Amino acid sequence: MKQVAVTGATGSLLVGGAVAGLATGAPAASAVPAAKPATTAATTTTAAVKLRTAPTASHTKRKVNVKLEMRTAASLKGRPYRYGAAGPRAFDCSGYVQYVFKKQHWKLNRTAAAQYRQTKHLAKRSARVGDLVFFYGSGGIYHVGIYAGKGRMWAAPHTGAVVRKQKIYGSNWKIGRVR
Repeated sequence: MKQVAVTGATGSLLVGGAVAGLATGAPAASAVPAAKPATTAATTTTAAVKLRTAPTASHTKRKVNVKLEMRTAASLKGRPYRYGAAGPRAFDCSGYVQYVFKKQHWKLNRTAAAQYRQTKHLAKRSARVGDLVFFYGSGGIYHVGIYAGKGRMWAAPHTGAVVRKQKIYGSNWKIGRVR
């Protein structure tokens, strides 16, 4: 098997196969020269590589502005619940959360279950104002709200209700943090 050792500022890595075009301006590393006898062990060649990272949505340093999040959540108080609605006149639970975050230019998925997959999962005792509260049952995540502190959350709860701050009910809930 041909191997190439790749080194950089943070250490080195032994990679199987050929490495081509990784180093900026440096020639591609060659693995085992063809002139070597077949009885020798695999030979490695070292090539300096500079790796660059580009920020993505999950790696940016931008944080959620919790004060703005709570102001936006409260400003929607009294809007009616309507299944499938994503605002601004009516909301379902995940549409409400998505709308609040959209006002800060955060892109959250549309359903409560998809929003849960987008968050960092934390213990209940680690909950902070602005975190998301996800409710679950045997079918998985089915409801979401925004943690307001002291055991309360902002939510678009159910048909016939309006957006409101309410007590977190039951014990089948989890915390997720948008990062």
